[in-house]
Amino acid sequence: MSNGDGYAAVWRPGTGAQRWRSGMTLDQFKAQDRTYFNQGLRIKSLSIRNGRFTAVWRPGSGTQWWRSGMTLDEFKAQDQTYFSQGLRITAMEIDNGHFAAVWRPGSGTQWWRAGMTADEFKAQDQTYFNQGLRIRSLEIDSGRFSAVWQPGSGTQWWRAGMTGAELEAQDQIYF
Repeated sequence: MSNGDGYAAVWRPGTGAQRWRSGMTLDQFKAQDRTYFNQGLRIKSLSIRNGRFTAVWRPGSGTQWWRSGMTLDEFKAQDQTYFSQGLRITAMEIDNGHFAAVWRPGSGTQWWRAGMTADEFKAQDQTYFNQGLRIRSLEIDSGRFSAVWQPGSGTQWWRAGMTGAELEAQDQIYF
């Protein structure tokens, strides 16, 4: 993910191919995704900053749909359509108030909410956590929180607004 000052990333154990590319225009991203999709790779992570796309692709199979530049109402409608087709949001991004998302096959509950204050987000997350849901995707745009929750288990912690040093210290605590 690019925040203007650099990149942040998460690495997890895994096998198989992994590709990533940053700074793509929409047309470049479309072409790159088509190429990787045909090679059996699917979008694992998506970031958009100032109209430039960064993505990570990993091995996968089956359907994948993505769409960018959506208003909130367009995003709601698109998600309802894909949800009824058995697809769930695997990545969500907000760039200058416009939504982008990736949908892949899935099942079970999915809830999302956009434009929350920090306090609203904390309360919503606690409610969903108690119902057995975990954050699948989290975005902060202009100080407002938007998130997707799906079934999960185990511990989940989140924290926003950290400096680089605070992130490093928090990571050591959680590690």
